[in-house]
Amino acid sequence: MSISAHKRLWLNALAIATLATIALPLAGRAAERIVTRFPPLKDFSISVRDLEAFAKDGHAGDRV
Repeated sequence: MSISAHKRLWLNALAIATLATIALPLAGRAAERIVTRFPPLKDFSISVRDLEAFAKDGHAGDRV
């Protein structure tokens, strides 16, 4: 028993849509750290938690 080309195309589209629905939220996980490179200096890294604290009260994390 053979599946017609139309049904096969529909099943492939359904499978891709299902996988995309499952996989996209996994790819959207938040980063723990932001890392950037400044050529005259070394790499710069800051945690998202410290960046959030700095945005709220002007202090980066627990450091004084």
